[in-house]
Amino acid sequence: MRDSEVFVQENDLVHRSCGKLYMDTKTTDVSFIFGIDTDHPEYVPAHKILLSAGSPVFDAMFYGSLIEVGDIPIVDASAAAFREFLQFFYKSKVQLTSQHIGEVINLCKKYELNEAVEACEIPLQKSLTKHDMCWGYEVAVLLELENLQQFCEQKIRENAQEVLTSDTFLECNRVSVDNILQLVESKCNPLTIVEACMEWAKAENVRNNLDLNPLTLRAQIGNLFGKIPFEKIKMEEFFNFTAKYAGFFSDKEIETITQTIFENQFRSSICATLPLSVLPKFDCDRRIPDDMELYEAQRLFCCFESNANLLLREFDLPQLCSNSVNNDIKTIELICTINGPYNNLKGELIFFKKVVLTSEAETYTVLPQPVIIEANKLYGISIIGLKYQYIEDVPFLQRKQLKKTVEIDNDIKIKIFSGSELVSRLVFQKMI
Repeated sequence: MRDSEVFVQENDLVHRSCGKLYMDTKTTDVSFIFGIDTDHPEYVPAHKILLSAGSPVFDAMFYGSLIEVGDIPIVDASAAAFREFLQFFYKSKVQLTSQHIGEVINLCKKYELNEAVEACEIPLQKSLTKHDMCWGYEVAVLLELENLQQFCEQKIRENAQEVLTSDTFLECNRVSVDNILQLVESKCNPLTIVEACMEWAKAENVRNNLDLNPLTLRAQIGNLFGKIPFEKIKMEEFFNFTAKYAGFFSDKEIETITQTIFENQFRSSICATLPLSVLPKFDCDRRIPDDMELYEAQRLFCCFESNANLLLREFDLPQLCSNSVNNDIKTIELICTINGPYNNLKGELIFFKKVVLTSEAETYTVLPQPVIIEANKLYGISIIGLKYQYIEDVPFLQRKQLKKTVEIDNDIKIKIFSGSELVSRLVFQKMI
């Protein structure tokens, strides 16, 4: 809820002498009743002649062909807001609180005080800050205040970061959130938009008295899901969300979003403007030709670095070791990831794909888009379980002993770090 502030506006609708009649119950001849269905209704008195002089609606109500008699019930505003509204008929200077400004403007529109509506918009604009701009925007849309709406939309674009992290964004209705997401789409860090939407879904859960879990959050997001730029955040940031909100995304959504992130990363690189067919291709084969023995892979990762900028295109993962006496083919579905550049043994996740390993042969893996390998930075390829769990007691076999350094060109060397038995062969393309 927006904090209460007071602003003052000159009022040209009435003469100053009317001010002495304001709330003078001795001379009033009409009362407006609030909370008529409650045990303690509230009455606000007024003067018909003054209301009639300032409003054609009141004039028809009191002196027209369908005259209303008795107390007049008001159901679309509070008594406090109505009292502020009545100032336009009695005072030359009107004091309105931000707490009731929306209701007051609505009353001005209802009773056709057009000058008062315009008078309210300007000070309301001046009173709005970045942190309550969403509130002002909802008031503008609700009351069809075109000038105020345009003002708020412009300020939301200009202050997207602050607007999305404000308390009033969390209080928005679904339609407003949808509209605001379109306004800030290209004006803000995608991660800020994603986090703001998740926080809004949590607040919506609380408002609807629902348990807080990934399934109820997804229900609150509903058709807003397609408006949230998950595919524009970094791969590691996205997987932080999949871990934090397990069950929020379907397997198909995870696969689609990760693929899009991967493609976006490549398209943003300089290599995306070059036909891949014109780039030289290099085979980094770690296997020692004369070694015909099988070796068990003890580690489920491969860490490497290059002394030149390259594109990683393909690699071979080891075969499974079959424990069957009949040499039956054994298969297992896993997740292969590429991380890098490593810093303190933790690298950003830049690739994610399901792979099927078998005991029949090595698994040849072709990347849908090349991964940029920067010179002298450490990258890692690893495999994990489908549910992101560690894999235990699953032996892998390499057909030959593996080299730790491979020279793939006169000036290009690939260094593979100790314990990296997972990958036996990598295929690169040279960046021009």
